Amino acid sequence: TVSLILGSWFLLAGITWALATPPLYIWCAWEPLAQQAILTQSQNTGEVRVYAFEDLVAYHLWFAFDSSRHKQFKVGVVKSLEGIPEDPAYFLPRRFNEIAVMNSSQIAGDEIWVAYRAARWDDTMPPLGTVGRMGYAVRSVFSLQAQGQEAFLVRMARK
Repeated sequence: TVSLILGSWFLLAGITWALATPPLYIWCAWEPLAQQAILTQSQNTGEVRVYAFEDLVAYHLWFAFDSSRHKQFKVGVVKSLEGIPEDPAYFLPRRFNEIAVMNSSQIAGDEIWVAYRAARWDDTMPPLGTVGRMGYAVRSVFSLQAQGQEAFLVRMARK
């Protein structure tokens, strides 16, 4: 009887484990969002600037764009923007020059992409509020929810 109960419990646990959908981690959201940006910019042959505000986000976006054949996407990470938390566990490798490290005064271009994660959409909070005060307006928004957060890739243009 004990073996039957134990065997049944293991069988039920195995079936539950096999049927459970794997969780979508927030860092896995950047590749599908990058693919959406690539489709949107498919006619653009010039440089496309993408600004992230965390090293982890910047690295995942760089990897997604670099893995595709669309090399016009240039990723930069904006440091020390107030209101944006940075997880010190993630950092860009030393001597890794593929991602430009900059401050908010170096954000430039007639059309840019802003990548960040937040609990919900709020265009008054950093980084969108900050970039908006620099003279940019939202043109399109791509987002993906994961782990109680939302990853945003926002296309912005000068007003």
